[in-house]
Amino acid sequence: LVHTGINDTMISPFTKMIRTPTLAYWIIGLLMMTISFFFWPSPAVALMGAILLPVAVRVGLPPIGVAIAMNLFGHGIALSGDFVIQGAPKLTADAAGLPVSSVVSASVPLVIVMGVVTTSVAFFFLRKEFHTGLAIQESILSTESSKTLTSLSPRTKKWLAICIPIVYIIDILCMIQFQLQGSDATALIGGTTVIMIIIISLIAYKGNGLNKTTDYFIEGLQFG
Repeated sequence: LVHTGINDTMISPFTKMIRTPTLAYWIIGLLMMTISFFFWPSPAVALMGAILLPVAVRVGLPPIGVAIAMNLFGHGIALSGDFVIQGAPKLTADAAGLPVSSVVSASVPLVIVMGVVTTSVAFFFLRKEFHTGLAIQESILSTESSKTLTSLSPRTKKWLAICIPIVYIIDILCMIQFQLQGSDATALIGGTTVIMIIIISLIAYKGNGLNKTTDYFIEGLQFG
């Protein structure tokens, strides 16, 4: 998504909504949480960090505020619950000899309380730092954003940016309809991601698509 520039297209509608430091903090956090439910936090940072950081700094949110929002909502809330991929709950459930559903349901109040408290307290302490990002705006904005390594037409990027979220929403509906949990849910999300990688690589790189797909698989496994 980064190499093709599709991530820019996916995130761009949200950048127009960021007009104040307060909006920057909460929009970046909620967007990070949503993406992290499907990709996990570390890849999500790569997907949206370089795009949203300059936007947030431009309206006065300091870089540390962006980092705090992305970590609390991503690694904190999304990964703690891991309600979609369900990799973390399955590990806990297997170790305790419990069904995954029990671990997930028991973690809901903990994740909610933890999320509300940490994000609210962090926002309270960050308020005094608002607008300090303006002082370093030039250095942040001069840095290079995501590196597009292949050219796709704007129309193709737009269609793919729309289709990708829809596909994952369908996954969620399938998980609910067929009561998929634990490794089954992980397999569904992982399999969908593999298929999307192959399709996007073939569209973006044409004849070299399969070779690039192999490269992405290797890179992904090493990263994981």
